[in-house]
Amino acid sequence: MKKILSILGFFFLGINFSSQAQNISYTTNTWKYCYQNVYNNQIEDCVDNDEQTVFNLNEDGSVLFHFTKDLVSEYYIKESKYYPESGTLSLKTESDAGNKYLFVIDEAKRKIKVFFLNPNEEGKVAVFGVSAIEH
Repeated sequence: MKKILSILGFFFLGINFSSQAQNISYTTNTWKYCYQNVYNNQIEDCVDNDEQTVFNLNEDGSVLFHFTKDLVSEYYIKESKYYPESGTLSLKTESDAGNKYLFVIDEAKRKIKVFFLNPNEEGKVAVFGVSAIEH
């Protein structure tokens, strides 16, 4: 408990997330691919999927792993920022395949949004529903 309070204290002081020693897992039970409307910022045109996946942030906050039934992907964290007013964590990443993504992890709303940053996938968003969080 003391470790968790210390970690939260660092977040609220604005210290970079990647400097924290912890391992966090997010189990997802639903996800969908969508497109973000650039005119109204709404997420729409979604295709649902009920596959369970797991995101695991390594202890030094440098790599986010994504486990699916078929494969494991690695996302190398280039920049991270915690927003205390919304309780969200933003991670700019590059995948093991060289693609760029922005992960927005919202523990309070139990959602992970993944924005595709490559020009050929502009506007594409994956939205994961989080069923369990382990710190």
